[in-house]
Amino acid sequence: MNEQNSDNRDFRPDYATLELNHRADWKAVRTSYRQLVHLWHPDRYATRPRERAHAQQNFTSLTQSYTRLRNFHRRHGRMPFEPTGNRSTNKSMEIHTPAQRRKTSRP
Repeated sequence: MNEQNSDNRDFRPDYATLELNHRADWKAVRTSYRQLVHLWHPDRYATRPRERAHAQQNFTSLTQSYTRLRNFHRRHGRMPFEPTGNRSTNKSMEIHTPAQRRKTSRP
């Protein structure tokens, strides 16, 4: 898939799969994913083949949605529906050279 197309894709189905609202932050995404994976893990249904197949489908869907959101978060440092201008600090601004650290550490 083209990287540009992945930036423009619709993430609403991923949020719905993970049972999230559009205001969810990264911590909420991780928490929801972990809870749902625990619920739908196929090993929980080892003795029931029909339920295991359904759980496997849900598990796969959850993992795909989580992976898409994780990749977006890693690439952009924010969630898809978070405004781009809302960041109070830029990570590149937090990195200081040794000379800058010496200047700030003196009284």
